[in-house]
Amino acid sequence: MTGRNGAAYNELRSNPTRHEKLQARSFQRDTWAVMADVETSRVETLVSSGGVVFRKIDGRLETVLCGRSDPVRWSLAKGTPDPGETLEETALREVREETGLEVELNAPLGSIEYWFADRDNDVRYHKTVHFYLMSPVGGHIDQHDPEFDVVQWFEIDEALSSMAYGNEAGVLRRAVDVFKSREGQGQNG
Repeated sequence: MTGRNGAAYNELRSNPTRHEKLQARSFQRDTWAVMADVETSRVETLVSSGGVVFRKIDGRLETVLCGRSDPVRWSLAKGTPDPGETLEETALREVREETGLEVELNAPLGSIEYWFADRDNDVRYHKTVHFYLMSPVGGHIDQHDPEFDVVQWFEIDEALSSMAYGNEAGVLRRAVDVFKSREGQGQNG
């Protein structure tokens, strides 16, 4: 390693104290225990689909987010496909159910991937969520299902700073770029 942090790291590596040696052994033992647990866990692959809904009000771009209380954690609408559903059909249905809005697809936004675990059942999940840019064509946020406590429109900057998950904020940024590009070409509704 280089730089000031690298010098400190190299100094510790070359002259470890007895306490640091014990910490290193403990860390190594704990790391191997975690790795052994990971290797014996069952891995399941999950797929979901959702959307970023935009509207323009008085020249301001807004998006809708779904929240759960205590504390409020804002996220994008998404969910699991029903049997026989395409990703696009799932995205339309999930956004309609979770936001109360009738929407139409405008463009694909790509996907995000992440891992999470159910330690009680010794399962690790690898999840891929596909997102689509959407525009509202009816409905109202007061008509959302009970999965979320609150659904609300946000200006983009406020939405980005309120979102609970960084990977979903990245999807929102990508959606803004796609929206502006399409708007410049006269393709948004």
